[in-house]
Amino acid sequence: MVDLPSVVDVATLAVIGDTWTPLVILSAVVATFGFAVPAGYSLGVLNTPVKILQNWTNVTYVSERGTHFSPTQFDLLWSLIVSVFLIGGVVGGLTGAWFADRLGRKGTLIFGNVLNLASGIMFFAAKYVHSVEVFFVGRIVVGFIAGLMTTVVPMYLNEISPPSFTGLMGVMFPSGLTLGILISQIMGLNFLLGTDDLWPLLVSGYAWLSVLVFISFPWLPESPKYLHQVAKLEDQAYEVLSRLRNLPMSTVGWELTNSSVMSRRASQEKWNLIRVLTTHRLQLPLCLVIALQAGQQFSGINAIFYYSSNIFESAGLSRDAIAYANIGTGFINFCVTTCGLGLVHRFGRRHLLIFSCLSTTLTLILLTISIKNMDQARWIPLASVVLVLIFVFVYDLGLGPIPYFIGAELVEIGPRPVVMALGSVANWGANFLIGTGYMPLHNLLKESVFLVFAFCTFLLLLFVTRFLPETKPLMEDELTTENVNPNDE
Repeated sequence: MVDLPSVVDVATLAVIGDTWTPLVILSAVVATFGFAVPAGYSLGVLNTPVKILQNWTNVTYVSERGTHFSPTQFDLLWSLIVSVFLIGGVVGGLTGAWFADRLGRKGTLIFGNVLNLASGIMFFAAKYVHSVEVFFVGRIVVGFIAGLMTTVVPMYLNEISPPSFTGLMGVMFPSGLTLGILISQIMGLNFLLGTDDLWPLLVSGYAWLSVLVFISFPWLPESPKYLHQVAKLEDQAYEVLSRLRNLPMSTVGWELTNSSVMSRRASQEKWNLIRVLTTHRLQLPLCLVIALQAGQQFSGINAIFYYSSNIFESAGLSRDAIAYANIGTGFINFCVTTCGLGLVHRFGRRHLLIFSCLSTTLTLILLTISIKNMDQARWIPLASVVLVLIFVFVYDLGLGPIPYFIGAELVEIGPRPVVMALGSVANWGANFLIGTGYMPLHNLLKESVFLVFAFCTFLLLLFVTRFLPETKPLMEDELTTENVNPNDE
């Protein structure tokens, strides 16, 4: 058993160990580029070459099976091909807690990487085996892994992070998502991979990242908190933490034992869905996680991206210019989310979320007014374009990145996988509802549909303002007063 430092040494050790090391950086890069980027890539890759893929789908059914679809039937088929990714996301999120505890955080990453590579092979092979079904199964698999990683990756990054940098690590997953979407938009241009001949390379383009991830696995550490508090492998936990912090084993034990008695007891107990739902002290954190994950989607971000082409067209942009404008919007999406790495650390989660919810609400109201009056003046279409960009900017300041990792900071490690999984289900489920319900809602309400999203963000603003605490990691002076006696139960 590793000797633990005295209480008076904890603050000093916190400063020494609270830094980036090569292994922490490697783990963050692998988790981000190996899992967040492929998830975002798969989420956005069908948007640009949609006409090419629809034509291949239709021709394949006609030539291979002699099946002819009416326009309505084909629209239904294509909607299913697109939306099954989100259904897979819901299933992946729902099972995330089970995989995280049974296989471990690292084991789940290995499992997910195998399936990511398998789905990439399916996408590449679909054209050459003349099978829409293979393409369809690939969408299910990659969606499942995206949902699974939405649960596991933020949790993993939080648990390996130096204490003062959990917020920075937490923003890496949404940054990877937005980068993946941006890369898919660029690669889908018709002079790159968005062609009849090259689209198999486009839709499977994330698979090469999976190969690189396999190479990194021998060096990738398991979560020391998982080893210590879930797997009960204390010696391994200290050894892994020692490598992560690049410190002797005798000086890192405070990180694993510096928790409240309640947290340590909770981590030793078995947690399942029913117990999490019926535990009183977890009800508010769970409601916050679900509200933030679902509210992120009900803000209308995906509807804005969907409608942006029409807004850019009204502003007088050509078809080619609209494609580049959408890429520009994706670039802003990525850049602002990445800048959140510093903003979250400096301003805190609560303040950024409040500002983001308030700003998105006001921007959506102004956007509704501008779209309704598009023909009243020549400057209004340009103002609508500016409002779209402002919406993406303020969304990415808080509402975009923070919901992905807030659950890991609100809940102790025992029930954390279940809470994170429920949050992931809320996110992908809301995404599915928006994806399937936006057009009927738009046909009913026209431009006023954005007022529905504004109302959702306003309700979220009230909820966050009233109930969300600041979740910054414990500061040095708090660590000195924390009881770190390992025998406390």
